[in-house]
This record gives sequence, C-alpha cells and structure tokens, in this order.
Amino acid sequence: MIVVNCQFNNRNMRFLTLLLLNIFIIIFLSCSNKNSSGRGIENSQLSDSINVMIEYGRVPNSVSGSSTRTPKEYLTMNWIIKNSSNKELEQMFYNPNANIRCIAFIGITKRKDTDIFKFFTEVLRDDSTKVPFMHLCYTIGGFCYEYLIHDVEDNLAIYFTKEQIVEIGLIRKGKSYDCN
Repeated sequence: MIVVNCQFNNRNMRFLTLLLLNIFIIIFLSCSNKNSSGRGIENSQLSDSINVMIEYGRVPNSVSGSSTRTPKEYLTMNWIIKNSSNKELEQMFYNPNANIRCIAFIGITKRKDTDIFKFFTEVLRDDSTKVPFMHLCYTIGGFCYEYLIHDVEDNLAIYFTKEQIVEIGLIRKGKSYDCN
C-alpha cells in the first residue's frame, strides 16, 4: 500500500495558485479572441461569416477548378455583402485583415449611396497590405484597381469623374502593386 503525503506548504500553494492563474488566463484569451475580427459588428451571423472568411485566408473567385464549381467561400462573401449595412461595410473596410477590407470594398462598389472615391483612394495609397487572390498576390490597392477594371467589366469612368480619374492616375504613378 502506497501512502501519499498531501501536505500543502507555501511552495505548493504558490505553484497551485500560478497553475490556476495560467489556466484562467488561457481560457480568457481564447474566449476574447473568438470575435475580435468582427468587432463592432453587432449581427452575430455577419460576425461569424467574417471569421469564416478570415480563416479562408484569401479573397475567393467565383469559379474554382476544372469542374468550374462555385466555392462556398464565394457564396459566403456574397452573403456578407448582401446582408451588410453601409455602416457595417465601412467598419469592415477598416478591419486590419486585408481580405475583409477587400470584401468590404467590393460591397461598397455595389452600393449607389457610398463615396467609392474616398475608399478607392485610401486603398491605392496603402502600399503594405498584401491580398492573396486566387493564385496571385497584390497589395490591397492593386487588388481593388484590378477588381474595378476587370471584374466589373467596365472602366473607371462609370464610377469617377474625369478629375477623380486624373487624381487616381497621380496616386498610381510609379507604384507597383505586386507583392514582391
């Protein structure tokens, strides 16, 4: 028969206290980080969808693979855009995650009552935020420029005045939007 000595001295109490404190800190941090990406968004479904897009890690394309299927992430992105208010899109635009910023930008371009020029010039000036898109990588300004030029299937004149297009040209002058 084995007898265990279970006396608690000062040293054992300090160890037990530190152990419990570390467990509580770990639990607190894991709970508080869960919705940090959707902060400021009160709609829990929208916040959850934002978290899904962050986990996906890139801006989805409408078709994927040789079978040309529509990825569920693309459908999630469209759901976010459709179910977001202008205020929520603006909050998402200032999210630190580049993918969420791009999704917000796409949503903003689809709304008639937003100042697209304000957001577009902000992303063109951002040289540091990287955006994985399909098999390419752009800075956020390059992604948004490519989106407006190609994915919308029109040109900048639909969105901006001649003066604004000149200003966009001046912002873009000498910039490379590749991730290299």
